[in-house]
Amino acid sequence: MKKTLVLLAMFCATFVGAQHLVELHTGINFSNARISGINEQILPSSDFINHVPVGVAYEYAVTKNLSARTELNYLRRGFEIRQNFNIPIGSFDLPVGASAITRINYLEIPLMLKYYFTESNIRPYVYGGPSVSYGLNGTIQERAHLLIDFNVATQNINLDNNNFNRWEAGARAGAGISFKTPIGILSFEGQYYHSLTDFFDQPIVDIHAHSYQLGFQVGLAYSF
Repeated sequence: MKKTLVLLAMFCATFVGAQHLVELHTGINFSNARISGINEQILPSSDFINHVPVGVAYEYAVTKNLSARTELNYLRRGFEIRQNFNIPIGSFDLPVGASAITRINYLEIPLMLKYYFTESNIRPYVYGGPSVSYGLNGTIQERAHLLIDFNVATQNINLDNNNFNRWEAGARAGAGISFKTPIGILSFEGQYYHSLTDFFDQPIVDIHAHSYQLGFQVGLAYSF
């Protein structure tokens, strides 16, 4: 019994003495997709779309420099496919085109390790690890270009369709720097996400698509 109480006391002391951190963060993400199974000569150009994600993170200090971190993020991934061409009108070429913008909203939970290079008030760091995402909903927006861009139609994506995968596994990595301030710990970072699964899979014609994302993030954290 005494040994059990001693072990419990040691565990509680370790937990109380450890540093915990809760962070709110946002930023801007730029996402795109790699599409395979279509001849590149007939595939229209694919462009990035941007989005402002929001999330909350919990971080536990394993050592003075190494932390375990998990997050709950609401974010958007997708891509824009655009086809442009010119219509000759006399000596003038009229630029016209069409595009389709795919947007899918996700809840994402990364599980990462974070390494701080210093123990001072200014702490550069790197981090990385796997993540899992669940697709909540999505749309495909069709736009036309004739001197100006205008919407043609917006369709909801049926993510329960067998061609789409609601669940997405990926990997996230990044680097940044944090500063202790009077209002909390302020951090700035750049990050990269790469999907390890296809969010679109059409086996009949062997077309696959998986996403990747670049982002910049700012966070405000409180430690206890």
